[in-house]
Amino acid sequence: MSRMIRLSRDEELMAAAAGLARESRFTSNPKFKGDKGNLHNAIMIHSEAVGAEIAVAKFFGIDDFHPTVNTFKNEPDIAMKSGLGLEVKQTKYPTGALIVTDDDRDTDIGVLVTGTSPTYTVVGWIPVSVAKKPKYQASDGTYWVTQQNLQPIENLLRSVYGSRNN
Repeated sequence: MSRMIRLSRDEELMAAAAGLARESRFTSNPKFKGDKGNLHNAIMIHSEAVGAEIAVAKFFGIDDFHPTVNTFKNEPDIAMKSGLGLEVKQTKYPTGALIVTDDDRDTDIGVLVTGTSPTYTVVGWIPVSVAKKPKYQASDGTYWVTQQNLQPIENLLRSVYGSRNN
């Protein structure tokens, strides 16, 4: 199974619309300070995140995926039919790490996606609860899991996590 996923123009437009909708719910987004404080950049960051979610949905053959807007940290980015919740993390850096924060749900599986629209690579996965171990904690309190510490994405559905029934 190929891990590189290319979005169609319609999928890119869906990602852009959802990115705008996500950012529009803030009167001021405190997450995007400093050089990230530009509204257009914030919309782009959200749009890339949605693009990565679409790529993961395509990877797993989810044809009816619709990105969420107002479910921030209350629901998984992708809810699999098995009950498995996926928290998709995107970075533009090909060798980038999966970054988890304390407000990510321990019951979800973190999935790392690298690249930018329209081409993403679905890299690997780790349970969010495992990613929150002290050995991955950075000085700012976030957790950085390098790619060599992730399970291959192809193994997720065959794992105990992928086959669980909630």
